[in-house]
Amino acid sequence: MIFKLKTAAADTVCGATCVLTQNTHFFPLFLPPFFNQTVSATATFFLALTLYPEVQSKAQEELDRVLGPGRIPSFKDRQDLPYVEAVYREVMRWHPALPMSLPHKSTEDIIYKGYVIPKGTILHVNVWAINHNPDRYSNPDKFIPERYLNEDGSYNEMYRSINTIDAYGHGRRVCVGRYVADATLWLTMASVLATMSVSRVGSRERGGSEGLDIEKYYSNYALS
Repeated sequence: MIFKLKTAAADTVCGATCVLTQNTHFFPLFLPPFFNQTVSATATFFLALTLYPEVQSKAQEELDRVLGPGRIPSFKDRQDLPYVEAVYREVMRWHPALPMSLPHKSTEDIIYKGYVIPKGTILHVNVWAINHNPDRYSNPDKFIPERYLNEDGSYNEMYRSINTIDAYGHGRRVCVGRYVADATLWLTMASVLATMSVSRVGSRERGGSEGLDIEKYYSNYALS
């Protein structure tokens, strides 16, 4: 699936606005990940901590500085934790749970940028292509939370609105539970970073993951 998305994204004529005329029976494939996006994002978060230990250390340093000893993060701390916020945003961009979003269906014939879209066409938003567009995000395949920060380390207010998280969708069909998911995911990530460290366990000979390209075999329990 990801290979197909990358191929579509590389199409300079169509790009992220490609229209897929899939059969409507494709829709049930999206139902399980629709209800498990928070699980998917959490799995991606742990993958990021494993592959980018320097990101984990930097986030933990911020938490220690802001919270002090003996306290776990709460929602009131969110504005004071710009790097943790950036980690959350990068998780949502890096491996979106629904890389092709949910299918939509055109209710009438329309013409978009010269493309004729007949009534009844099944449409998908290529969220993967949007989130991995090098014109928007440099080194899009890399996990770089700093892309959401200003040079002084403060959070770039351009990304403050939840509407800037493409993984939640847009328009009238935006994710109805996005505010709950947003709060749940942020607090989960902040709490994990504040209370533990994530790393690879042992050598492959002992059942661990050292030396293994875990991203190659990674599945975030959605469509990947």
